Amino acid sequence: MDAEMLAKLVFCFENDPERSDGIISGAQDSIGICVPGLCRHHYDARYWPDRIEQCQDEEILSWLESHLCLVPMFPRRPGCSVVDGKDITERKVRALAKAADDCWNAIMRRDLQAFASAYQASFDAQTAMFPAMIQPGVQDYIDRYSALPDVLAWKMPGAGGGGYLALVTDGAKAFCKAHAEAIPLTIRR
Repeated sequence: MDAEMLAKLVFCFENDPERSDGIISGAQDSIGICVPGLCRHHYDARYWPDRIEQCQDEEILSWLESHLCLVPMFPRRPGCSVVDGKDITERKVRALAKAADDCWNAIMRRDLQAFASAYQASFDAQTAMFPAMIQPGVQDYIDRYSALPDVLAWKMPGAGGGGYLALVTDGAKAFCKAHAEAIPLTIRR
């Protein structure tokens, strides 16, 4: 089946109209599960992107894998709501959109310093809008790993509140070898 159509079916299944909890799951999860390569989503005031831009260039994907890894933190705790205290403003949304564009462009150029800078700007923009992403204990992990000389930037996959730190490193293979808890990232082809 067409990967994008399969992703949309998974998205629709997850967002059953009979669901009563008032939560809408983001399209990025189903796209990430179903569509191979690196994807950039273009939205226009809808829950599903108008367009999904894909990169399946092996050199770019291998380069990206060589600089990303995950570090487990702790599961999101019961009662955690990352939308508590949200502060979504046009300025903050524009900052996140700019960081996303900068991140994509840096990846396409395989520019590690620009990638790390944009990745960090993206994290800062997210947490400015959703400060509850930084649940108790998260900052301890950030402080621990950000102090390491080979860690250039960090984010939390998903909506944060726990789970993992996704790190940009000088070299993921060496980092994972030196830090047994780190998990190398593999992009599905």
